[in-house]
Amino acid sequence: MMMNRRDVLKTAGLVLGYTLTAGTAAAVLGGCSADATPGWSPSFLTADQAKVINGMAEVIIPGTDKMPGAKDVNIAKFIDETYMYYKTPEQQQSLNDDFKAFAEEHDFGAMKDGEKMAFIKSELEKGSKFVKTVYEQSVTGFCTSEKGSKEVLVFDPIPGSQKGCIPLEEVGGIWAI
Repeated sequence: MMMNRRDVLKTAGLVLGYTLTAGTAAAVLGGCSADATPGWSPSFLTADQAKVINGMAEVIIPGTDKMPGAKDVNIAKFIDETYMYYKTPEQQQSLNDDFKAFAEEHDFGAMKDGEKMAFIKSELEKGSKFVKTVYEQSVTGFCTSEKGSKEVLVFDPIPGSQKGCIPLEEVGGIWAI
C-alpha cells in the first residue's frame, strides 16, 4: 500500500511541531534547505548513505507529474547539512551507528518498489530509529524546501491576520512556514 501524499502532508504539521529537535530547528532557521543542486556531493553523509536516504524519502513523499516529491528536492542534502552543521557529535555518531545497523540488516536498494513502502511502515511500527529519523527529516526537509512550500503547501510570504481557531477546510490546506 503506497503512502498517500495527502496523509504525509496532513501529519507534517504534527511532525514539525512535535519532533523538530533543536538541531533541526536551528538547521531550518539557519538556512539549510533541500534542493536538487546539480553535482552536489555530501559532506557528512557517505555517498551510499545519501543514496539510501534519497531512495527512502522518495517512497515516503513520492513525486507525480503534477507535484514534486522528495527526489525533486534532494532530501539527503538537507539531512547532510543538518547533521554536518547543526547536530552534536553524539547525534552525528548516532546517525552513523543507526545507518550501519540498518544497512547490515536490510538492503533497501535491492527491494522492489512495491515492497519498499510496506517495509518503511513496518520499520516505523517496530520503532526503527534510523527509519524514523529519515521519515521525520524527509517531511521537514520537503515542507521547508522551496518546491515543497510553494508548489505543494499553501504559501503566502506576507500572511494576513492570525485566526487561531478555524477549521482546516477554511484555510485551504497545510501552510508552509
